[in-house]
Amino acid sequence: MAAHLVPEDNLSGTAALPLTKPETTIGRHGQRDLLLDDPRVSGLHATIRSANGGFVIEDNGSLHGTRVNGQRVTSQQLHHNDLIQVVVFSLRFVDSENASQDQTARIYEIDPLRLLLDVTRQINSSLALKEVLEVVIDAVIQVTRAERGFLMTINAGGDLETRVARNFDKKALGASEDVAISTSVVDRVRGTRSPVAVSDVLHDPGLVSAYSIQALGLRSLMCVPLLIQDRLIGLVYVDSHKAEQFSSGDLDLFISLAGQAAVAIEKSQLYEQLQQYSESLEQQVRDRTEALVTANEDLKQAYVELQQAQAEVIQSEKLAAVGRLAAGIAHEINSPLGVLTSGMDLMGRLVARAQWPEGEQPSDILGEISRSTTAATGRLERIVKAFKAFSGLDAAEIEAVDINEAIEGTLALLNHEIPSRIRIVRELNDLKPIRCSRGRIHQAVMNVLSNAVEAIDGEGVVRIRTDQQPEGVCITIQDSGRGMTPEQLARAFDGGFANKRDRVGASLGMLIAGQIVRDHRGQIHVESAPGKGTTVTIALPSDGLPLK
Repeated sequence: MAAHLVPEDNLSGTAALPLTKPETTIGRHGQRDLLLDDPRVSGLHATIRSANGGFVIEDNGSLHGTRVNGQRVTSQQLHHNDLIQVVVFSLRFVDSENASQDQTARIYEIDPLRLLLDVTRQINSSLALKEVLEVVIDAVIQVTRAERGFLMTINAGGDLETRVARNFDKKALGASEDVAISTSVVDRVRGTRSPVAVSDVLHDPGLVSAYSIQALGLRSLMCVPLLIQDRLIGLVYVDSHKAEQFSSGDLDLFISLAGQAAVAIEKSQLYEQLQQYSESLEQQVRDRTEALVTANEDLKQAYVELQQAQAEVIQSEKLAAVGRLAAGIAHEINSPLGVLTSGMDLMGRLVARAQWPEGEQPSDILGEISRSTTAATGRLERIVKAFKAFSGLDAAEIEAVDINEAIEGTLALLNHEIPSRIRIVRELNDLKPIRCSRGRIHQAVMNVLSNAVEAIDGEGVVRIRTDQQPEGVCITIQDSGRGMTPEQLARAFDGGFANKRDRVGASLGMLIAGQIVRDHRGQIHVESAPGKGTTVTIALPSDGLPLK
């Protein structure tokens, strides 16, 4: 008893299945004799059993059922040429004893189609280009039963490059010598982009005289282009020393296989290029990240150096201000000291006199001297106190400071630098003390006042106003001087604007004042226009900021 299941329709590429076992199973599970890959097919969909010299098909309670000749069945005796349908798959039951010669021939001609299907699956199972090329050439040799074969692809330079070869007399594919092939056939296929099949070169006038054909003793060959639409990406070549080795059916299979291979090769090449691009992009990202890290470290170092330089500039400016003030203080101290000296000298001479002028009593003269001496001494004390406050002597770094007192002290120190043509107007309102660095606030106010005084060419006014705010205190210093252009105003705090005519470096005054205010978490704002003077507003919070 010999029978087969011959696939039709969606299973036309699958070989006939001999029914040689007592039971033949059909279903979607991988262990079934006939595997039908569709989610609607049950794991064990149907079973064909041999019984009483024939075959019976039984449905195993599947959801979508089993049909024989269009009728759904649970159990059915099979006869020659019955059509079995499982979902979308069709199988022809063939009893070999009753089958015609054409049907028998058809059973055995199915094998190359199954081979082509299996090869196509293998080709598309990998994205590695080398593996795909190896599978393609092995499949070509198997399908065509050729003695030799090779596969070439077009490289970046546009030249054909041999990638894999089989059964050639060659030590290694990467050797310098060319693979021994018929260049005439390769050139023809590349030029025409059409397949070439020669069953016997002795009957082909274009090849019978070819040197390579004669030298190699070739009799039959085939060469098929690998095309993606109209673009040639390579070709596959097989040959044999036997005549009539390849049939028209072999060429059809070869062409079908080449079409599938071209798509798989193109896909693998694109994947390979994508991987290279991805690796290159990752390397670029790593390089850029390293460069950014290095640049960031450089910026950090530059910022540290800038802070150090800025601290040095502030300290230098403060020392320079102290030096300038020393001369003024010496002048200021000289005047009261002169009074004291003269008074004491006069007192000495009066004591030495034996007779007093008529109408003058020594007590009156001594009282006047005492009052003058007391006033001069008070002035000296105020100057020394202001100087100590400015320089930060005998004071904690952060303390409660009366801003009005700080302004008065600063004015006392600047008194010798304020010409008589400039009038100072005070509008100092009651303020609550704020926590700050007394010396640094003195310096900030002095820098702003110095700029205000030096901005006035003739007669003018500098108005100083203080106000209590909910968040802290506000200091407004307004002058009637030259004012600034918008360009100068924009650079007032960058150290590049100087409004002092005869002293280099005066532009640092506002830069340092702004830094001190910001260090105290305060704000400083400047309004100015040419010919309309300048107004500087300083807002300081009540709690200040503990400085480092």
